[in-house]
Amino acid sequence: MNNLFDYRDYRDFLKDRIAELKKARIKVSCRAIAAELGINSAGHVSQMINGTAVITDAILPAFMAIFQITKKNEQEYFALLVRYHQTGPMNEKRELLKQIAGKSGKRGVKVSRDQYEFYQKWYYAAIRDILDIAPFSGDYKELARMVEPAITPQEARTAIQILERLGMIIRDDAGVYRAVSKILEADFAEDSRVVLSGYADAMITQAHHALNHMEPSQRSISWAGFSASEAGFELIRDEIRLFRDRIMEIVEKDTEASRVYHLNIHCFPLSKDLGKACK
Repeated sequence: MNNLFDYRDYRDFLKDRIAELKKARIKVSCRAIAAELGINSAGHVSQMINGTAVITDAILPAFMAIFQITKKNEQEYFALLVRYHQTGPMNEKRELLKQIAGKSGKRGVKVSRDQYEFYQKWYYAAIRDILDIAPFSGDYKELARMVEPAITPQEARTAIQILERLGMIIRDDAGVYRAVSKILEADFAEDSRVVLSGYADAMITQAHHALNHMEPSQRSISWAGFSASEAGFELIRDEIRLFRDRIMEIVEKDTEASRVYHLNIHCFPLSKDLGKACK
């Protein structure tokens, strides 16, 4: 069965769960669901599933039972998703997003403060991720060519030395280097801002390289301009964080990786705060 915690929108989950139940020859037509819920209109059930009608608290327990959401932690998570997408006020949405993020779980190894050297050069992360795909046993010239844009063999050698010293890669009995974990998360402590901002700046430079030297089919670069309130912007920040978590879930489950990627997500003001001036 599909994993509820992989979803951030209950409507997407219901669509996939319905497909699974139908494969198992379980009746999940809107008419059948309406009968179980004691609702006269199958159309209203369809609207609840696609999000245009409210799933009330009174109906929610029976609704979850129909879709085989039976574990307590799953029921709590599904209820949060429903409340989030049916809630209007920004401050309520922000609080719900925090709860959703807390229940969805964290993955990967966290980069501790004594490992911030990892962020001194942009290609350290690239090489660590390359080792998750390609075995490496000492050909630094070839390893350097695997990086885009290419680095020098000496830079590749230094990177391997640092990554091994920091415990981010290990060398097995056959002499092959491998990444310790597929996923890394930075510990964004207050005293890490300078280190991490330098790394972010380096990766922005790499985005320029991708824009100017790679075909559009090999990259994804897009943008959007908008106006928002302070509360709206905070909600956008939370959504970006959840989106990043979803990307990491996809990466974690991808067993056929063949290339290393980096994702930059930027959202920043292009004006002063005009709230007072506009009143």
